[in-house]
Amino acid sequence: MPDISVGRMFSAYLEKQNSKYKDAFEYYDHSFDDGRPDQKARKYTIEALPLFRKYVIEVWIPENAERYFRERDELALGYLPKLLGK
Repeated sequence: MPDISVGRMFSAYLEKQNSKYKDAFEYYDHSFDDGRPDQKARKYTIEALPLFRKYVIEVWIPENAERYFRERDELALGYLPKLLGK
């Protein structure tokens, strides 16, 4: 499962696209189960969810998924061709 870095990249994507959702968020305290310190994370309005899904499918998976999963979960690499339509 992608981590907080996806959220940061999504925020940058919204800025780059000058999306109407780029400022449509509140901060919340995100906690981690592994003991890392809490972080302030952005919680976007529910209307931004379809754009987030589109970003993950059209941008994040093709550009980042292979490197991300190679470092964290090589078993997931076997599923990438299906996600990428290959």
